[in-house]
Amino acid sequence: MHYTVIFTFLICFSMGSLTLRAQTTRNVEYLSSTDIRKAASGSNTGPDLRSTILHTGDVYRYMLARRTGPGQVEVHASMDDIFQVQEGKATLLYGGKQIGGKEDKPGEFLGGKIEGGKVQELTAGDVIMIPAKMPHQLLIKKGDTFIYFVTKVKRP
Repeated sequence: MHYTVIFTFLICFSMGSLTLRAQTTRNVEYLSSTDIRKAASGSNTGPDLRSTILHTGDVYRYMLARRTGPGQVEVHASMDDIFQVQEGKATLLYGGKQIGGKEDKPGEFLGGKIEGGKVQELTAGDVIMIPAKMPHQLLIKKGDTFIYFVTKVKRP
């Protein structure tokens, strides 16, 4: 699990390196395995979702999410998503076109369905990057638990 956290930081900092070079001071953000276990219980952010934002930087944000059922279709106008699966299994539906979604926040579109997408099975240890503007949806069987880190990286 520690390698997963380090991997997240490397991806975040490498993708945002041009923007981050202008900054002269940085702090190390450390999360122990105890912190991560506590975060997995998260706050209730939906009927089948608990999530905790662990850190927000200038060009990235990372969080731990715990799902016990399917998510909505999501499209982020300017944020890439990087998922690192910690526990459980899910099916990621991605690509194609979002039909019937609505803008929830500026640049964030939720709901509807995906037409013409592809499927990727995800299990513990997997990492997947979903680029900005790509519709995606996690499908988790009701009653199963899926825990994953999400790193959101802002596109320039």
